[in-house]
Amino acid sequence: MTGLTLALYGALSGVLAGAALGALTHWVSAGRRNFSSIAGMQAERYVVVCDPDLVEEAGRRLRAAMGRR
Repeated sequence: MTGLTLALYGALSGVLAGAALGALTHWVSAGRRNFSSIAGMQAERYVVVCDPDLVEEAGRRLRAAMGRR
């Protein structure tokens, strides 16, 4: 067998195994999805790390970006 033939057999075997596993898991879960989704996320807090000599500048830039003075 050539390398190409082996690669094609490998790909076909992977497709068949994946399809069988997907069908089995779908059958076991009765088609129900086991996840929930949300529209978006927003952080409650942020941790900013910077050099000690840049703390004032970092704070000024963050306040400016958030619309505060």
